Amino acid sequence: MANTGSNMCSENPDVYCEIEATVPTGFEPATKQEIQDKLGVSSVVERGHALFKIPVKDALKCLELQSVDNLYVVVKHFEHIEYPDDKDGSLQVIGELVPKMDYTVPLNVWKQFIHFDHEVSPLPCKNWLDQHAAETPCGNIKGGELELSDSENVVAKKPKCSEIDNMDGPSVKNDSTVNTNSIESSVSTQDAPPAKQPWIDSLPAFRATCYRTGSNHAFQSQQAAHHFGGILQDYFGWNVSMKQFDIEVVLNITGPKAYVTVGLTKQSRHKRHISHFGPTTLRPTICFSMLYICQIQPGDVVCDPMCGGGSLPIEAAINWPQSVHICGDIHDKAYNRAKMNIDCLNNKYEIKGKPKIDIQVFQWNTCSLPLQDNYVDVFVTDLPFGRRSGSKADNRKLYPDVLRELARVSKRSTGRACILTQDKRTIQRALDGMQKLWKRRSTFWVNIGGLAAGVYLIQRTKNVYSAGKDNRKGEDDSNKLEEDNSGGENDNKTNSTKDEEKVTENTIN
Repeated sequence: MANTGSNMCSENPDVYCEIEATVPTGFEPATKQEIQDKLGVSSVVERGHALFKIPVKDALKCLELQSVDNLYVVVKHFEHIEYPDDKDGSLQVIGELVPKMDYTVPLNVWKQFIHFDHEVSPLPCKNWLDQHAAETPCGNIKGGELELSDSENVVAKKPKCSEIDNMDGPSVKNDSTVNTNSIESSVSTQDAPPAKQPWIDSLPAFRATCYRTGSNHAFQSQQAAHHFGGILQDYFGWNVSMKQFDIEVVLNITGPKAYVTVGLTKQSRHKRHISHFGPTTLRPTICFSMLYICQIQPGDVVCDPMCGGGSLPIEAAINWPQSVHICGDIHDKAYNRAKMNIDCLNNKYEIKGKPKIDIQVFQWNTCSLPLQDNYVDVFVTDLPFGRRSGSKADNRKLYPDVLRELARVSKRSTGRACILTQDKRTIQRALDGMQKLWKRRSTFWVNIGGLAAGVYLIQRTKNVYSAGKDNRKGEDDSNKLEEDNSGGENDNKTNSTKDEEKVTENTIN
């Protein structure tokens, strides 16, 4: 009968949970649309993540989302936290958050995603109850807001016992992310270290992580994660493990706001489908977002003319199996790598009894494709940035040549292309010289491995491609471009003005 409550929670259609999905920066609009299309719920998107509510019984449907990196279930939001000016007082406030939250629904959702042989109770352990039975908290929470009655009453509380202090040092994800194995000086301790808690197989292992933004804090992320994790361990009595963990509890702090989540994915979901990596392999989550904004339809011919290791065509074939998928590359290694990735994935599918993906792979020159005119519906490709591959000097000739060839092969009026590149100046110049053939629909500014890149969604015009002619707009009245969706009739100047260079950013038409 121990799990009766959790079963009722998962079966009750009126019980909702809030899910946080992390997203590659810049692709938030694509994720928002995918959530609406696949889950039928609205979401609130902010930089790098999306929040939405869904019935607990439908939580596993979140795994259908292909544009997200990680999934978390939200435990609670704190809209306004008043931190004292000193570090110990601030850490005490953070520690006070632990017993103020209800973990029933989050742990029930976690159980659907992560296998653990034993029941995990959302209630505090007996040691915590015995120790805190007569204690009165120094602050209270009303409507998700922590209020301090008197800052002088804030006293640093030492964890009863914690394995955290015996770890080797901080494990840092980025500038604002640290796990519970932080430096010992982050909280007040006695001279003698606390006794190490024995490992209990019936209890899950956990780690705590902190993401913090804002400068008006008297503590660092390491210190917040360390103290928060220590109080969590005292509260539940769970085991501590930085790598082999079952539960990850994340404290997100943004200025006076904070919210706590529990991880539903042990590793990023972008690590899928690819087994042979190259120097510039694109993450599948980014590939899916690029494909999604193209609005691929059944029967469309989808092509990646510079496929590299095949990340884009593989993601396209998996998610749009009713379309025709072709790809190619000029380099022997890239061609072979794409073939190996496709074959490896098909072998896995055969073992699982799943249908194989169908992708035609060619070795070709992108500037001279062996395809007939007016053939391809959607081009999706990752152009050389000019850093790890190629050079920006080469791009000045390559980009215009590629755009001309794609225009020849694309279907007039309906053909579209989604192009990713970090060489923004070169691609903008190339597009300015192709205004008779391509019109820009939208631009997404994204983060690719720490580089600020652009994703350009362009559409083929109705004009006929003619080799050797000036493809800039305004050559004659009969070849004027159609009006852009954003409004405004194109003028007949050869060089585009600043107003013409403006594109609709981060919107899906």
